[in-house]
Amino acid sequence: MAMLFFFLFNYIIVINAFNPLSIETSNSSISATHEAITRCAVATVTSEYIETRFGIKISVPTITNGICPSSLFSLIKTTFSQIKDQSISSYSDWDITLTYIVARNALVDVSEQLDASSHFDSESFIPASQIILERYQLAIKALNSLDYASANEYFGQMTHTLQGIY
Repeated sequence: MAMLFFFLFNYIIVINAFNPLSIETSNSSISATHEAITRCAVATVTSEYIETRFGIKISVPTITNGICPSSLFSLIKTTFSQIKDQSISSYSDWDITLTYIVARNALVDVSEQLDASSHFDSESFIPASQIILERYQLAIKALNSLDYASANEYFGQMTHTLQGIY
């Protein structure tokens, strides 16, 4: 599981896993929520991790506006049942962890709603960048201490601020 987190951090920081930009259509505007973006990013990274670690390719469907089709989650669920490795958790454990990360992401809107730097508001680029780095370092420290709940919490908070730049 620690390897999966390493993959998640590197993917989000280096490869730009989030793209919450709206696409204008003729009748309406479609926009991804923090939850949808986070779920999609983690699912995409999970599929890449499974391919790298176990050689099982998951065909990631087209992602529109940072929103994954439900078929990706179905593919991941099916793939978890194919993995016969004791070090891998079940799909339900993965989904519970993802839900926890998403909840910590959303709580930033409640607990830090007036802090512009938690959302990249008011041109707070430097303080927001510092928040991302600090939460990243705290998550890594928690992982190294095998404190997965704290690692998930910091990771969820970090992704919220990271998503705010877009």
